[in-house]
Amino acid sequence: MDIARNSSEKIVITTKNEIILIKVNDILFCESDNQHISIHTTYNVFIVWGEMSIFLDILPKTFIRSHRSFIINTDKIYKMQKLSSRLYKVFFLGNSEKVALITRDNIHKI
Repeated sequence: MDIARNSSEKIVITTKNEIILIKVNDILFCESDNQHISIHTTYNVFIVWGEMSIFLDILPKTFIRSHRSFIINTDKIYKMQKLSSRLYKVFFLGNSEKVALITRDNIHKI
């Protein structure tokens, strides 16, 4: 599997059987679960193999590492809700079901 950015507007994911084009503006957040990255968009979730640090490098500056398991699109944040003294839940515009996490130390990056 290969992940690349073909322009400032799309991410290209190449697998053995298909090529998936995802508009960067449609990405809400990315979530890591060991070696898998779940790319949560406004319309679907795509699961790919890879490392968060490599994926973050190909995304524009509006994406930040909010937590060790999350990269979020700061342009899509609707609100944040405190879970504990160090952790917040992030809600996204137009999608109340999908949530990510951000640590208190990373809120200043928004």
